[in-house]
Amino acid sequence: MSSTTAWALLGVVILFISGGITYWVITIYQRKNQGTYDFYDRFISNNMPFHHVARTWQRLRRR
Repeated sequence: MSSTTAWALLGVVILFISGGITYWVITIYQRKNQGTYDFYDRFISNNMPFHHVARTWQRLRRR
């Protein structure tokens, strides 16, 4: 495995972890402030690389 491949994989892993942590933090924030979805939606749509995944989870959790 070349070093370029290793760095690319590391980058992807870091992206996933940071995205997961961001989602986790926002989820906890949401539980404390139920009913304020505007911050959540704005933050997710602007800054989250996996916002489509988070949106799906949000829809499933609301049911």
